[in-house]
Amino acid sequence: LKRQKEKEMYCKKCGKELEEDSVFCTSCGTKINENKLSKENNANTTKKGKIISICIILVGLICMGWSIVFGANYLENVNSFKTWYDDMDWEYYKEIQEAYESGELSDYKHEQAFQGLHNSTYIEITQNHIYENPEKYKNEQLEMYKEEADEMLIVPAAILGIVFVVAGIIIKKKYA
Repeated sequence: LKRQKEKEMYCKKCGKELEEDSVFCTSCGTKINENKLSKENNANTTKKGKIISICIILVGLICMGWSIVFGANYLENVNSFKTWYDDMDWEYYKEIQEAYESGELSDYKHEQAFQGLHNSTYIEITQNHIYENPEKYKNEQLEMYKEEADEMLIVPAAILGIVFVVAGIIIKKKYA
């Protein structure tokens, strides 16, 4: 019975009960359906606006998540490299390599001196003569990590994420 009463409509001008699909009041002639349609359109617009704002916020959060995940990976690589670099005794490896290249050190002693280093590190140090200018090597490696981070679009993704989230919130408030 309550639902039936909710569906019943009355003319705002004369108060007479109206039929469901009435466009005009049969008693006074006032246009009726315009107000009803605008309420329905507003409800649909509000619902669509909320859905759009939630989608925009989700896109923003995905962008920010991308930035956080790959940003953390970048920082881990950089910190790992810096720790490795700082722990290296560059003078020691320079002396060992120079002694080996001058013939003062046998192959066996040379290998013993570099024992414990990862094979790729040994190759980098000996073949690329990193020990001659370790600071240059450090800067080159850090630049390489920065370029990798730029390729992953870490900073632009974070900025874009923030923009999307803010835009979504603004749109949501507009349709609240």
